[in-house]
Amino acid sequence: MKSRRASLSPAGSFAPSFANVLVRARPPLPSEASYGHCARTDGKKVVLTTETEAPGRGKRLKAVECQYDKVLGIQAGQEEVWGIAMPVVNKALDGYNVTIFTYGMTGSGKTYTMLGPALMDSAFEGQVTSSDLIAKDEHRGVVVRTMQYLFQQAPEAQIFLSYVQIYQERCYDLLQPPNVPSKPLKVREDPQKKPGQNVNVFVEDLSEVRVGNLEECLEYLMAGFGNVALRSTHYNEQSSRAHCILTLTLRQQLPDQRIRESKLRLVDLAGNERWVIHGPQISPQHARELATINKSLHILGSCLQTLSQPVTTNRRGQELVKHVPYRDSTLTQLLRDSLAGNSYTLMICTICCSILYQMQTLSTLRFADRVKRVKMRATICDTVDPAEQQQQIQAEVEYLRSAVSGAASGNVQELKQKVSELRKACLGLEGENRVLREQIAELEKQPVPMKSTMKKAAARVRRANSEPSLPTPDPWFDHEDLGDLQAIYYRSHDDLGSRMAGSCPKGHRLDSLGSIAHPLPAAANAAYFEWHCDRPGCRGSSRQLDLGRFHCSLCQHDLCQVCYDQLVGKSYSKVDVHAHRARRKPPANSPPSPVARARVEGVERRPEPERRQPRPAFRAAPAPARSAPAPPPGKSAPSRTPRGPEEPKGPEKPP
Repeated sequence: MKSRRASLSPAGSFAPSFANVLVRARPPLPSEASYGHCARTDGKKVVLTTETEAPGRGKRLKAVECQYDKVLGIQAGQEEVWGIAMPVVNKALDGYNVTIFTYGMTGSGKTYTMLGPALMDSAFEGQVTSSDLIAKDEHRGVVVRTMQYLFQQAPEAQIFLSYVQIYQERCYDLLQPPNVPSKPLKVREDPQKKPGQNVNVFVEDLSEVRVGNLEECLEYLMAGFGNVALRSTHYNEQSSRAHCILTLTLRQQLPDQRIRESKLRLVDLAGNERWVIHGPQISPQHARELATINKSLHILGSCLQTLSQPVTTNRRGQELVKHVPYRDSTLTQLLRDSLAGNSYTLMICTICCSILYQMQTLSTLRFADRVKRVKMRATICDTVDPAEQQQQIQAEVEYLRSAVSGAASGNVQELKQKVSELRKACLGLEGENRVLREQIAELEKQPVPMKSTMKKAAARVRRANSEPSLPTPDPWFDHEDLGDLQAIYYRSHDDLGSRMAGSCPKGHRLDSLGSIAHPLPAAANAAYFEWHCDRPGCRGSSRQLDLGRFHCSLCQHDLCQVCYDQLVGKSYSKVDVHAHRARRKPPANSPPSPVARARVEGVERRPEPERRQPRPAFRAAPAPARSAPAPPPGKSAPSRTPRGPEEPKGPEKPP
């Protein structure tokens, strides 16, 4: 198994586009400590050491390193878990749907993380524990802390609570009184689904109560958890045999007559188990529970595996719709929005570090790896207040009735005046709309400048006669001239553009230095090793002793006399033009430079290899005539006329 890593987000926050994963390690029990550890935590990594036995090779150890958003070791407490879950719960106050899962093997600490030991003891032993003790417990779980946080941060909001368990693929209401016989509830889908929206799934006849304070909310929680199906297993004495979903609906009234309604789902999944642990002594009822739990968790993993795959398209570039098997299980059907819909999702995966459960730990880490690759699309759930909307409709109806009654009584002029004002305003808006459309059409006709292409073109244009390693483009082509690409590629070297007469490309003044033979006083301030003209295509340099020179002391730009005169607009005769062209081309008998002469003298000329003489064309001699085979008896050999040498052809006639 290769190492799987997640894309990490900044410290203290999660990436909003992916599901978040928290891995928590349970400390070993006294009966498990003697067997050793198979997993350890290192920052945001979980290092799992698996032991495999190959035939003929003995035992083999293999380390698997996995990385997640957050990882808590065996010494972490409930306060650290809440510190990671609180930013996700805070999204519910902003109007987003939030879902918090717990997943892991049986006995790994899922219910302990969600509820805490005090509430679990009150339900398991049947004791009545006050809500104050549960609220002040140091080891209280995520559910209790979430209720406290919501009542503290949103005291004016309306909070509704519903509690349901999925036992053997059937839904049961946990808030029903004990004396009322429980019956399975049906899962329905809203038929009024609009295109582009997620399917709204709800449980029919599920009770939803409004809670006004924390004490009332905790009482419903303790009463509902007391109805959860429990069974003693090989891992612990009291193990939940059903998936429990606690939903807190938060409804807030906004100032602009809108209602913000968000749902916070706290899901405690039943633990997965291995059939071989119990053996053949398992009861039929326990076997059915184990089969349904593993089936629902398997379908949940299949849905996450499909959702974690990248988007695929067909040949036309259209996105292909993937089939996600939500309807194969009641659990995935209820949590459809929480898996890949309008929700922020946090998955808390609990593992056991004992070497006895290395296969279950590896399975949990694989499941967490699927979850962290699922993309979420959360939006704010704001709706219009139906009562306010009804009042607005009634006010509009009353206004129309008064207008009709006024028209019947003879007040027609006022209505006509209002209609004319509305028509004038409509005509003004139509004229403004027409003008804007014309402006948009003109802007669309204009060519869009290609910045990337212009940058590439500017990078290709370099100074022709300067040093070979200049990092900047030719100053002759300023950034203002890059608007027209055709001018860049096809600009003539003889065209000096719209530069100011007697200035360099940057607008500085050019000073006359005179020629090499007759220098001016300004030439003493400019020291040159070898002077040359910076105009592209010009070969004017220090070799022309009588050639005038012009220099810019700020940008070190140089021009020869002919290029400078062409810049200021001076005309030349044909004799001057021919003389300038002759200066561009080096003479045929010009002596080589000292550097070239040193190279020629320092390198010995190697003797040229002897060339092979071409072979003369010849015609192959005719092969000796073979003796013909003797004819069969009764037949004579065919007569053959020997062919003589070919006659020489005469001269070819011209076409």
